Amino acid sequence: NIYKARKGVCALSAARAIVGHMRDLHCGTRPGTFTSMGVWTTGNEYGISDGLIFSMPITCLGRGQWKFSGGLTVCKESRERIKEAERELLAERDNFKEAARKHGFYMGADTRSSGELSQAAAATAA
Repeated sequence: NIYKARKGVCALSAARAIVGHMRDLHCGTRPGTFTSMGVWTTGNEYGISDGLIFSMPITCLGRGQWKFSGGLTVCKESRERIKEAERELLAERDNFKEAARKHGFYMGADTRSSGELSQAAAATAA
């Protein structure tokens, strides 16, 4: 059955990608090379909004450490596609935050003191 065979090939491809990512994160990418991984965008030089998880060019340093790979040229067509994906992620994040707020979930830094937090937790538990 072709469907079963293709399903197996897809699973094998995904498994190989996971192993490759784990190898790069643990051992580091080869000198002069980079890879693309879904990482926090904060601090990137490609103009992607901070606070997203987005596939970015990175160099793995080993032991789970990585840094953005800078200086890459992105053609206009790719830049437009990237910006569209960014807009979609930002809209999804905003929708989630709004839904969380409507249902009483707090999204963001809590500026209350530890005493106020303790009182709020006690009131919630009661």
